Amino acid sequence: MKNVILTAAFLLAVLSGGCSVHEEQEASFRKLLEQCDRYTSEQEYERAMDSALSALSVAEAAKEPGWEAETLCAAAIVDLLTMRDDRAWEKACRAEELSREREDSLQLCKALVIKGRVCSYASLSADSNRDDEAIRYLKEAHALACAGGFAKQHVEACYHLSEVYVNKNRWNNPPDPVDYALAGEYLSEGEIVAGGGNLPDMVRRAIPFRIRFMRQGGDIAAATAYCESMLNEASENDWLTRQQIFDQLTVLYAERGMEEKSLESHQQYVYAMQQYIRQTVNAKLQDLEDRYERLKERRRTERWIWAVLTSFALFLTALVFVFIILRKNRLLVQRSEELAATNREKESVLSYISSRFGDPETGKGKTVEELLSPAEGMAEDVSRYVEKLASSRKEAAARIGLTNREMEILHFFCQGLTAGQVAERLYLSPRTVSNHKQKIFEKMEVGNNAEMVFKARQLGLI
Repeated sequence: MKNVILTAAFLLAVLSGGCSVHEEQEASFRKLLEQCDRYTSEQEYERAMDSALSALSVAEAAKEPGWEAETLCAAAIVDLLTMRDDRAWEKACRAEELSREREDSLQLCKALVIKGRVCSYASLSADSNRDDEAIRYLKEAHALACAGGFAKQHVEACYHLSEVYVNKNRWNNPPDPVDYALAGEYLSEGEIVAGGGNLPDMVRRAIPFRIRFMRQGGDIAAATAYCESMLNEASENDWLTRQQIFDQLTVLYAERGMEEKSLESHQQYVYAMQQYIRQTVNAKLQDLEDRYERLKERRRTERWIWAVLTSFALFLTALVFVFIILRKNRLLVQRSEELAATNREKESVLSYISSRFGDPETGKGKTVEELLSPAEGMAEDVSRYVEKLASSRKEAAARIGLTNREMEILHFFCQGLTAGQVAERLYLSPRTVSNHKQKIFEKMEVGNNAEMVFKARQLGLI
């Protein structure tokens, strides 16, 4: 049971770690895609494509086909705006393939709109007409947008369907009434959805489509009136819309022979364009200032947090060192006291044993228990140890046939004494000591003092 719980905890940790990494990848992807959209709206197409390619790399690394399709659509739009239709077509086809595999209606709708626009722009002559192919893609996108409730894509499909039906009539004089009617129906539908869906950008985008439609119908006066009404409805600060309207009015007044108004509209167009550029630059500067202030505040916060964490870490480190030093000193004092007590006990035992065994009058004939009895201050375990040691040595000496005298002489030789020194200690003649030594060699089967000492240690005689 314990192993099962540990395994489950490990898997949960791995999965939670994986989710965290995936969330970071998604945040990075969304940020790059937002940058691409912003740069596209600001007509900074190179930076927009760089952001799109970076987002595509994140999508591929995360193995998310949906992200990849979304990024391909964004990059294809940039290619369309920079007149790289072949690249836009390739990206849109790949996005369509990924979206159909995943049954992602939104991205499929975007890809189909892009393909329809590419086909529409490719119809440069009657021989290279791809309008019917464009209508097929755009109608499928229109159906998907209606079914999925994708308002923006619904409006785009309507606008570009209207554009394609207008394009189909560019070689027809007079225009085909069926195609012209369809162009008007789709355009009106898109304008209604844009207005009802609170999409001001899409409402603005309807202006050039509506004017092209009205000009093809030959009603220049109505087109002019439409532009003038849109100009009155446009906000004074909406310089982009005003720029587009004045641009159209310049052409419309010229077609009607109103040269002074055409020139005035052109001047207003230039002024609106300058104001839009100034407005865009000011917005960028304000955005940079806001980002700078946010970064400054973030930097101050990070410094404060770092200072607090560093101080806390230093404080904890100091506490740990103090604890270790105090603990070490305490252990050293304890060990020193134990060592001193052990040394005192050892000196007492050695002194006692030396005095008792070294005194022939007191030591002769007494047992170990009598010499080292608890009554005289000795511990019972020391008494048993000494008795066991003496018994072991006696047994070892008996096995090889050493007498008590030979054991005494062996001990002296093992202490490094010469034959003469041993003779003085035991009040024997040197010859007698040498004879005993020779017998020891024979019984221990050794040939010199070094071998004798080594063999004595092996047998436990010393």
